[in-house]
Amino acid sequence: MTGVVTSQYPGITILILGFIVSVNLLLSGLLQIIMAFHLYKEVRGVGWLIISGSTTLIAGMYIYIIPRVSQTTILSLIAVASTLLSIFMISLSLSAKNWHGDSAEKAVQI
Repeated sequence: MTGVVTSQYPGITILILGFIVSVNLLLSGLLQIIMAFHLYKEVRGVGWLIISGSTTLIAGMYIYIIPRVSQTTILSLIAVASTLLSIFMISLSLSAKNWHGDSAEKAVQI
């Protein structure tokens, strides 16, 4: 059914797809930034999470503000945002290796 609607109404389909992608990116970026602020006092290296959330938020705003962008632009933007998100998450995970030691030190100090 979706294929039939997509083939009959390609213009509205790309608008709906852009809206869905933009809302997803906006919510993901916002949640990443909120999570970073909640983790700020507990762990080190949350700057990567803030940068990642900001990048995702900017990509979502771009797609939301300019809804008539081409499919290639949307795919390119998602690819760039995903690549940057992956780099930031790898950096965050590398800094997370020390979190266990930090927690153990805090527990001993208490």
